[in-house]
Amino acid sequence: MLIPNKDFITERVVNWTGPDESTRLLLPVGAAHGSDIARVHQLLLEAVRGHADIQPTPAPSVYFVGMRESSLLTRL
Repeated sequence: MLIPNKDFITERVVNWTGPDESTRLLLPVGAAHGSDIARVHQLLLEAVRGHADIQPTPAPSVYFVGMRESSLLTRL
């Protein structure tokens, strides 16, 4: 979220995050060119959902975000 500097001076800004210490992590993951991207997504989601520290809400998600010289880039 972007908040203009002026708003910090002229308006009341409230941080609604409160004491909740949970956070969302954006993790880039590369897969070899030619990989079955649907299978990569499935495996990444299975790995994340099987981890004890991952909360069910909001649900984890995986996105294909582009191609790199050496890999297909997904974001978990």
